[in-house]
This record gives sequence, structure tokens and C-alpha cells, in this order.
Amino acid sequence: MEAEGKRWFSNSVFCLFCVAYTPSLHKTKTQSQPAKESVPNLLSTLEVDELDIDLIPSAGSRPEIVLRVLNHGERKDFHAQCTLLALRNSPNELYHGTFDLKWEHDFNRSVSLGHEDSSNLMIAKMQVDHRNRLAEMEILGLSGAEAKRFEWSRWSTNLKEKLPEYDLEITVLSDDARSPVSTRFTLRPKAWYGPLEMVRI
Repeated sequence: MEAEGKRWFSNSVFCLFCVAYTPSLHKTKTQSQPAKESVPNLLSTLEVDELDIDLIPSAGSRPEIVLRVLNHGERKDFHAQCTLLALRNSPNELYHGTFDLKWEHDFNRSVSLGHEDSSNLMIAKMQVDHRNRLAEMEILGLSGAEAKRFEWSRWSTNLKEKLPEYDLEITVLSDDARSPVSTRFTLRPKAWYGPLEMVRI
């Protein structure tokens, strides 16, 4: 009986020691584990470039006026839109809305431009009917895979009247850029027989 009592006492003490020591072991094990590093958010660390471009209107006696887009940054895909803001010296009602612009010699909505590459956007063209002494200018855009006339004005070359003027905003965009580049211009004929000019406002 005395031996069994001692054995019972020993087992009880051992069990109490295990119960008291087990949380300590668990705590020590938990503390010894390295903290998990948070996974970085790739979208938040992704750098998106700003557009570094110049918009250069054409000059000279050609009947069309184009806007040269010169890319000083890395290669990107570009597309452009036009919004008509105002029309002066014309009885026509102004077209309200924004439309895609067409690249010269290309019917795709976007073009790829590398560093210091450029391409021209078709803005408007002018034609003169000498027989009837009339002149007309058209503002062009892209509809599907075709060039489309979105706005036009006509005037007499025989009358010394004020010539039509358009205020418009050209916006160049890229999916790889944080924000677009927008510039406002006035489009007008220099004289009754042209040519057209586009100046910044």
C-alpha cells in the first residue's frame, strides 16, 4: 500500500508539471516562429508612366491639316479623340460629342510609337469650288474602319465675310499612361481660299 501511494503521488506530481509546463512550451514555440511577411500588392507598386509627347500642328499650303504626335517617352500604343467646343461665324449647328481621330495612312484606332517616333492625326481638310466661288472645310474622325466627316462649314470666296472658326480639344491617350494629354486649338482658314491653320488657345 505504501509503494502504491508513493507511485500515485509521483504520477500526480508529473501530471501537474505537464499541465503547468505545456502552455509555456506552446508560448515559446509560438514566439520562436518568424513573423510572416506581408505579400506586397503588385498593383500598388506598379509604376505607370506619364505621357511625354509633343503635339505639333502642320503648316503650309497643303489642303489638309494634321497634328503630329511626337513621343519622347518609351514605346506605347496611342489613340486620340476630338471634342468640339465652339463654332463661330457659321449658321451651322455645332456637333456635340467626342469622336476618335484617324491616324494618317492607317485605319487602326491605335498606333504604336517608340522613343522619338511620330505619327500624324488627320484633323481637317479644305476644298475650293472655284466655279461657284465656294470653299468648305471638314473636320474628320474615325468611324469603325472608315474616315468620317463629323463637322463642316462653307463660305463664299466672293464675299468679304468673317470666316468660320472652331475651338476644339484634342486628347491623346494610352492604356500604359496614368493620364492623357489634352490641348485646345482654334481651327480656321487663314484666308477665303485657305489654307487651314490650327493654333493653340
